[in-house]
Amino acid sequence: MTWDWSTVRTSAGGSEEIPATLERLLTGAAAERDAAFDRIYTAVVNQGDLETAAAPVADRILEELRLRGSVSEFGWLMLNVIFGGAGYGKKVLVDGSETDLESYCRQTVMASLPMIGPAAAAADGETFRYLTLLLRKVGEYSPEAIAILEREVRVSSGERLVAASDGLEVARELAAERAADG
Repeated sequence: MTWDWSTVRTSAGGSEEIPATLERLLTGAAAERDAAFDRIYTAVVNQGDLETAAAPVADRILEELRLRGSVSEFGWLMLNVIFGGAGYGKKVLVDGSETDLESYCRQTVMASLPMIGPAAAAADGETFRYLTLLLRKVGEYSPEAIAILEREVRVSSGERLVAASDGLEVARELAAERAADG
């Protein structure tokens, strides 16, 4: 989806600087990615509260995944905080219709699980750890995320196995709590 950045907001107001910062998060050197994450995090997920600019940020990160088959470690971390954020009834305009921001962001990530699975298999180190943070949250809502973590537990060893096992345990707990709550 193509976004008009002037129609979405950050915690500080306008979002016109976010696209350039987002490119640094996705393709910059390590220090640039880290600084870009901090800037975008405070702008679009301010203390866990989603701002409307979170929707195009999530879309751009997932576009990178579609194009390259992978995302930087801070791309996964940004998707994680966006997925876990609360929209408090905020709306975004999607294809001419007002859509709940929180639902849009979560559904967009969950719809990308078929691409996330192969990316998880290829990820390593910190990138894999941040990806498992996302999958543990998504696992609350999606058995497909749990299946990705189960596969990673079966084929991993060392630190990778620890990250996958921890993620799987949390995802299963969250899914069970959600099922018990009805």
